[in-house]
Amino acid sequence: MAGDLSIFVAGALLLLSIVVSKLSGRLGVPGLLLFLVLFLGVGMLASSDGPGGIQFSNYALAQYAGTLALCFILFQGGLGTHWSAVRPVLRRGLSLATLGVLISSGLMGAFAH
Repeated sequence: MAGDLSIFVAGALLLLSIVVSKLSGRLGVPGLLLFLVLFLGVGMLASSDGPGGIQFSNYALAQYAGTLALCFILFQGGLGTHWSAVRPVLRRGLSLATLGVLISSGLMGAFAH
């Protein structure tokens, strides 16, 4: 019975994510922002402090679920981005990303030292 419920919940969340994706396109709001709000809201409502009351202490499963969710978010962002929108800002984006990584790693290295 628990397996059936988990499959139902996963399907319902996937259906809800499709609806949110279509709604975000119509509203002009970034889809990733609505996904973040949706899944954070679901998590807070289902937790032990929310009305769902689910007691959860399996941290390895939580890490796995978070990684899987991040994969879905990145996949959706990659599918929803058109190359024509990326091409004009690709050089600037790569240089800013590289600079950001260098600054972040330099600060963390200095802090750790």
